[in-house]
Amino acid sequence: MKPRETPFPPDAMDRQVLESTLVESEVLEKIKMPEELLEYLTDNFEYGFVGKNDRKMHTPADADWNEAFLKEYYLQTTAELLNSKHGVCWDSVELERDWFLKHNYEFKTFYLGFKKEADNNLPTHTFLAYKFNDKWFWFEQSFAYHAGIHEYNDLLDLIKDVAMKHFDYAIRDRGAVAEDLKDLKYCEYEKPTPGCSAEEFVSNIFEKHAPIDLEDMPVAVV
Repeated sequence: MKPRETPFPPDAMDRQVLESTLVESEVLEKIKMPEELLEYLTDNFEYGFVGKNDRKMHTPADADWNEAFLKEYYLQTTAELLNSKHGVCWDSVELERDWFLKHNYEFKTFYLGFKKEADNNLPTHTFLAYKFNDKWFWFEQSFAYHAGIHEYNDLLDLIKDVAMKHFDYAIRDRGAVAEDLKDLKYCEYEKPTPGCSAEEFVSNIFEKHAPIDLEDMPVAVV
């Protein structure tokens, strides 16, 4: 399937990005609660991305999704995401980061992936967790199977639960097998550089943070 053209040419898209930049602060300020943010993202955004060079809208339904993702994906700014209304979890987490930071929440962002010697197409996932009233909450919009705000007593339980749900998805939909669990790693990461490619996004995380095995998690994180 040929990727769809964006509904506007590159010059118009650039103009709309500039306009989105002007309203970005207003959008983030208008949304007051995490539940409102989740509703806003659910109602307004779809899973996919706009190619950096071809400026086409790519979605998982496209036959060349994997190839296009490696070649054309770039990490959008919040303003660009507000404009395109298409992003993957990597993009959504950065909009979420901006909102939770603006509203003074304690939060962390995490990366999940299968770190294997050979190249593989097993899925990655990024997600945000925030703390409120001595509880930790998994904020999820992009992972459709588990979209919502999920409460946990501590951060360790949250990470383990998200990791296992991600692994279940990898087995069910992406061809993973039971022995791949040993290769599933996670790490906390900070705000990445907007505009980076898929390869740069992952390599920059692992250059700054050693990936952690699930079995090496601490006893508790509160």
